[in-house]
Amino acid sequence: MRWPSRLALTALGLLELEAQPVEQIPDDECTESGCALQALQRQGRRVADAQAWNEVMAALVPKIQKMVFEDGQLAVSKEMREAMRGTCLSSKEYVTAQAPFDDFWQCASEDNDNFGASAYCPSRRVAQRLANFTGLDLKVLEKLHLQSGNESAALYGKWCGMPAPPEYEDAYSGPVGNRAFWEDCVMRNSGYFNALKCDTNGSYAVLGIAALNHGVCYPAHRHDNQEAYWQIAGPGWWKTWPESFSDKPNMKPYSEIRVTSANDALRLHNHAGGLIHEMDTTFDDDFLLAVYWWGKPVYTTVNYAYSHGVVEQGSCFASFRREHLDAAHSCPEVARPEWATEGK
Repeated sequence: MRWPSRLALTALGLLELEAQPVEQIPDDECTESGCALQALQRQGRRVADAQAWNEVMAALVPKIQKMVFEDGQLAVSKEMREAMRGTCLSSKEYVTAQAPFDDFWQCASEDNDNFGASAYCPSRRVAQRLANFTGLDLKVLEKLHLQSGNESAALYGKWCGMPAPPEYEDAYSGPVGNRAFWEDCVMRNSGYFNALKCDTNGSYAVLGIAALNHGVCYPAHRHDNQEAYWQIAGPGWWKTWPESFSDKPNMKPYSEIRVTSANDALRLHNHAGGLIHEMDTTFDDDFLLAVYWWGKPVYTTVNYAYSHGVVEQGSCFASFRREHLDAAHSCPEVARPEWATEGK
């Protein structure tokens, strides 16, 4: 079979001179007459996706850098900086993430199954606030495709769904976790994507955008990596529990262990490794948009887990679980963002 030349592809606008060769589809996947056309269509789509990704990153990355770095250093709590052992703290250690066309990196979807049926659909309000933050038009954001192991056209405008902690058996309380709840209520209505990454001496970190639509209870959980959020839009609630919690979260106003009241945008939320925390947009007409940092120091295991011990002690999941006992949890079945147009 004779393939079109690189010069011909470039003239068609489907391939830049420095781009990768056209992907050859095995003959058993298409007829011989259709293979070249299918390969051209796939290559053209990938080039278009990369252009959209680069446009979003060009606008977003400087905004993130300005917000999270002070004098070139990551502006998180001293405790968290010390935990990183001197790595992934300088702006010079971070590089802009590339659109991962051929792997699962962006969402870690190979393990989390969170970029497909459980991908996050940002609400129009979340998308508009991100457009305002970046200075981009919604038409640019609707062309964003993370390509994290799934090239489906249904995933344009979607982000990685928030991954569920693994379920486990507790010796005293029995099974812990509810995968169906996460897939129906959390993953499809809250999510993230990475914009910058650091890989220094075995430590790893990412910076990006995270959001929750209205009506999401992201239940109490913990992990041993470091995490911080800079809230940029929405009055969503944040809760953290001390190790010695009693019947409700500690509400000291200037402590990192607190309930952060609504309408508290632009606050930095530091979540040191091991701290129990949750996010909640189930009140009134809440939603949440934030820049986030996720850092794993060398020799550290993430240990992402439910914190079921606080469910009846201030967690949004206690009341939410009682009110949504039906099989579908009263959570919307969403396909593509309503603000995105088909075929773009």
